Amino acid sequence: MHGLYLAKNAVIDKFQYEPAGSEADEILENITGQCSECWDADWQTAAEVVFDGQLSCSIAIANLAKQIYRLTEDNAIINGCVDTLEDELRKQFRNQFYKDQKATKEVEQ
Repeated sequence: MHGLYLAKNAVIDKFQYEPAGSEADEILENITGQCSECWDADWQTAAEVVFDGQLSCSIAIANLAKQIYRLTEDNAIINGCVDTLEDELRKQFRNQFYKDQKATKEVEQ
């Protein structure tokens, strides 16, 4: 997260623009009631809030992806254990079945 934040700051610090002229500043002040510097500060703050929100969401998504990966691994391990146990149970059932068949044949004879 810190690396992304530093990258954002580097990009924003490199971003330069030409200041608005006095005529544009007057129009902006008439429309918004703010000078161009105040307007710029508000939009800069808004951009930082949006970026921080996007960063938080991307971190949450990355954490979910990590949890999904772990659960997938756990599921694969459990499936392997279940398969092994099923095989063992079949083997035990067959052995018991053959013993019972043998005992039944001996009793019948």
